[in-house]
Amino acid sequence: MGVVSLVSKKESQIQLAKNAILKAAQNHNWEVIIQKNGGRLKLAGRVKHDISQVDGLGDSEDERECVATEAVHRLLEDKLICHQENDLYRLTKSGRNAVLEPDRTEVSSVYSAAGEFVADGTRGFWSDIHSEVVRVAQRRFESGHFADAVEAAFKEVNSRVKELVKSETGEEFDGAKLMNRAFSVEKPLIVLGDLATETGRSIQQGYMQLFAGAMTGIRNPKAHANIEIDERRAVNFLHLASLLMCKLDERVVQES
Repeated sequence: MGVVSLVSKKESQIQLAKNAILKAAQNHNWEVIIQKNGGRLKLAGRVKHDISQVDGLGDSEDERECVATEAVHRLLEDKLICHQENDLYRLTKSGRNAVLEPDRTEVSSVYSAAGEFVADGTRGFWSDIHSEVVRVAQRRFESGHFADAVEAAFKEVNSRVKELVKSETGEEFDGAKLMNRAFSVEKPLIVLGDLATETGRSIQQGYMQLFAGAMTGIRNPKAHANIEIDERRAVNFLHLASLLMCKLDERVVQES
């Protein structure tokens, strides 16, 4: 391999490490732990652990550490991260923009050894998500407000069920109480299967618990507390919200 090729490979590895460090920091409150060692700055803590899962940074542990160390120095030179106190560094506004606006920066997709995304690898999942969830959640998610995106998605699920129940009863309920009323196996207002069969009743019962559990365990904690979640967990939750919306679309329409 020629000298030019070796240089090109090294630069590609450093750029890959820079992107991965920025993205990993986003999942940890935009913070990076960096320690001084022999005059060089080296990653530590949770971001270091995340970076250790990224392919393409070198064939040996020493090579990977050298690439990560050089990436840290480049991030500081580029003013994408800045020192706060002790070993704590934070992403600057430019650093955050590099993550949140990848189309306008050099941030690229970075994949881990397990095949999961570490950087901007989530864009394509929206094609699998219910259109109403996309409408309320996509902009929030893509601006980095993952918890807000999830809260908006489950509020939309709640609103959809609330409208259906109100149209039947004229009454308003909310949250888990609403879901238990709407999907009651004995007196359902929204029917999801053939309740004359054991399978249909099981489906009705199971989804009642899913809808109610989503309100109690996902929507309510975010609405009542300042809870932050990472990108991967947000994607998990948005798929669940999408499933619930799709199930509403498939409900059995009662004849008048």
